[in-house]
Amino acid sequence: MFWKFELQTTSNIDSLLDAENITLKELMKEDDILQETKSQNTKLIVFLSQDIIVDELLETALTEPPDGDDEAVRYKFTNMATEILTADVQQISEVLTKQSSLE
Repeated sequence: MFWKFELQTTSNIDSLLDAENITLKELMKEDDILQETKSQNTKLIVFLSQDIIVDELLETALTEPPDGDDEAVRYKFTNMATEILTADVQQISEVLTKQSSLE
């Protein structure tokens, strides 16, 4: 009986991506961004594979977060950016490999 019900949950990420001025930080606040990235959410992958977004992910992953917050909160974006960059998404990997210099 359980399998007769269509229990599809919609991600809040899709609705956020429909907004015009969404930022990477706003998306990274969502709990399911890693799951959506690894499941190859098309809208999300198109957004994340933009050159400017990949640069922002690299900057976030490689920069020491500011002091002041709890350590769990302080390193949240750094860890998330690293997870996204290493999620084995072909489009993001292509952007990383075509960049001539990583600063």
